[in-house]
Amino acid sequence: MTPMDALKTPKISSTERVIQLSAMRSLACVGIVILHTVFAANEYFAGSISAGENLACRMVENNMMWAVPFFVMVTGVLQLDPAKTLTLRKLYGRYVLRILIALVACCLIFRIFDMAMDGEPFTLTGLLQFFTELITARCWGHLWYLYLLIGIYVLLPFYRKLTEHCSDRELVYLLGAYLLFVSVIPTIEGFGLHIGFYISESIIYPLYLFAGHMIYTRRLAISARTGLLMLAAGTACILILDYAKYGLSVNVPAELFGYASPVVIVQTLGAFALLCKGWTCPAACSRILQVFDGCSFGIYLIHMAFIRILFRYMGFDPFGAGSGAMLALIVFGILVVSFAVTWVLRKIPGIRWVL
Repeated sequence: MTPMDALKTPKISSTERVIQLSAMRSLACVGIVILHTVFAANEYFAGSISAGENLACRMVENNMMWAVPFFVMVTGVLQLDPAKTLTLRKLYGRYVLRILIALVACCLIFRIFDMAMDGEPFTLTGLLQFFTELITARCWGHLWYLYLLIGIYVLLPFYRKLTEHCSDRELVYLLGAYLLFVSVIPTIEGFGLHIGFYISESIIYPLYLFAGHMIYTRRLAISARTGLLMLAAGTACILILDYAKYGLSVNVPAELFGYASPVVIVQTLGAFALLCKGWTCPAACSRILQVFDGCSFGIYLIHMAFIRILFRYMGFDPFGAGSGAMLALIVFGILVVSFAVTWVLRKIPGIRWVL
């Protein structure tokens, strides 16, 4: 028996699979908008919010850290599927090219946006600054995900070799190595204890890529009960850590709140495992999910523009106008406007392929 014979792919129809993955990406998209909106509000109006409001914002922000890993895990489900043929021509002519065009376009458009909103004179030198920002990744912060995607796609042929030819036990070993060296050891160092051991794979995202594939195909078996316990435990730990750091002023290492945090990993994998279990969705809801999912990449790219306009340029302070309820309305409004703009742009030939 080859390693691939051991795959336990869920017995669901292709339609159910599409809906399931659409739901995951849609949920991740909403989570990212919540994360960025609350974070930006907290940063722009840090001087005017109370300690309680700051604590509440931090709790919301840090409990949305699963959102980007969700996107990476869905990428793992789709791109590490052994039944899918992926040539280098398709990889670079479709996936890498699409992300690269989106990155270049965003850097240029956001540079023009900054010049217009900040009152900079429109000069060729000022405009060409976008190229420097593109190369050095100093454009708007949320575009870091596009650089990550390009890096993942460059190594994707080799990641696929691993999933195709490794046994389930070997893949679990790989996840364990990532968890230990890229998550646990850096977290320990956050407490001041230096550990000299390391591996050359220095970022956490391949763990999420492989975990998405393994959980979805059940090469890593996580039951619904275990997934729920992982989600609850991870969420509770994050809330406790936030209270300790921002409520009690305890020196909690920042490593416990990032994408590589063991707590975030447990929470994210638990939530993903739960969503991989069988569930049904009404036809109308399925259609809405697929339409929203189709716009999720565009929503991710443009939603920061509306956050900046509202908080930075209009100076709207949500904490002085209802706080939590107002932030919820703002998140909803940004989602609706970003979706509407993306939906219209996707009607334009060429742009639809990128967005």
